[in-house]
Amino acid sequence: MRQKRIIIYIISSLIGLFYSCSSSSLMANKELRDIEGKPFKLVCFKTNVDKAYYVTRKGRKIVICNNPEERAVLFNDTLSFQDFVNKELRWTTNKDVEGKVYIALLIDKNGKIREKRVVKEIDQCHECTVAALNLVDRIKPIKAAMDKGHSVNSISIIYIPFSVRK
Repeated sequence: MRQKRIIIYIISSLIGLFYSCSSSSLMANKELRDIEGKPFKLVCFKTNVDKAYYVTRKGRKIVICNNPEERAVLFNDTLSFQDFVNKELRWTTNKDVEGKVYIALLIDKNGKIREKRVVKEIDQCHECTVAALNLVDRIKPIKAAMDKGHSVNSISIIYIPFSVRK
C-alpha cells in the first residue's frame, strides 16, 4: 500500500511540474508590473520549462518568447527613433520636467502593437504619460521578433525622454 502511495505521489508531482506553467494558478518566478501594480509579464521556470506570458489588462495570458533570437524592430536605428520623437511628440506643460516614461509593448507575430502599458512614469507629470502613450500609438513596427526562424509574440519596453526647463 505504501509503495502505491509513493508512486501516485511521484506521478502527480511530475504532472504538476509539467502543467504548472500553463495552469490558471500560474506560479511565476519572475513578474513585471505596470504603474497600477498589475502584472504584465510572467516568467515560469520549472525543470527545463521556460514559459513567458504577457498578461493583458483583462487578465488573459498570451504566450510570448522571453528571449527571442531577434528582437522586434521598431526603428532602424537610434537616430530614426530620436527623429520620430522630436517630430511626433506633442505635449505642453508649465513646469520643469526631466525624466523618462517607460512603456511595455506587446508585439504580436505579425509585427503589430497589440497592447501598451505604462511601466514607469515621471512623478507629477501626467501630461508626459499621456503624451508618451499618444506617441506610441503612431509607432509602426518594422519587424516582429523571430525565434528559430519563426515570428513570435514578444514584449518591447521603450522609454520616451522628456526634458523642459522653464
